[in-house]
Amino acid sequence: MGHRVYMLLDIVDGHCEEAFHSLQDKTGIVLADLLEGRPSLLIMLEAVNRPKLARLTVETLSAVEQVTENVSLLPVCKQSGKAGNKKSFN
Repeated sequence: MGHRVYMLLDIVDGHCEEAFHSLQDKTGIVLADLLEGRPSLLIMLEAVNRPKLARLTVETLSAVEQVTENVSLLPVCKQSGKAGNKKSFN
């Protein structure tokens, strides 16, 4: 599996759809969802290595720079596997 980062973007009012559509065909975007309330948009990027992930992150932010009020980057340090796998955290 590749390296992954989640991005939470707070989009200027009235520009959520515009931001969402500007990201539709961007390389590395595995998931993009419009959210109710703030933050406005959740994006998951994935790349084969950290340097490529960093480049894709900057390119993605540049695509919505003019409509973004707030950005949170949540890099994944270790992937836990498929969602269907049951794991105990005790």
